[in-house]
Amino acid sequence: YYTSDGKLDKSVASKNLKQQGDHTYPGTLIVTKAGETGNYTQVDYLSMKFDHPLRESVFTQEFLRKRID
Repeated sequence: YYTSDGKLDKSVASKNLKQQGDHTYPGTLIVTKAGETGNYTQVDYLSMKFDHPLRESVFTQEFLRKRID
C-alpha cells in the first residue's frame, strides 16, 4: 500500500494457501508497516464465501472511508 503522495506505507504477504472448489486463496495475510520490524497485523481466514453478490457502492473511495459496523 502507498500513501497519497506515492510513498510505501504497508506491505502485505500471504501464506498457507487453501483450495475451495476452483478457488485458491491465502489462509493468512500479514500486513507490515514500511520501516518497522517486529510489529505486524495478521489476518487468518477461517472460512471463505465466493461468488456472493455485492453492491456497486462497495467499490468506491467513499465506501472505503466509511466505518463499517
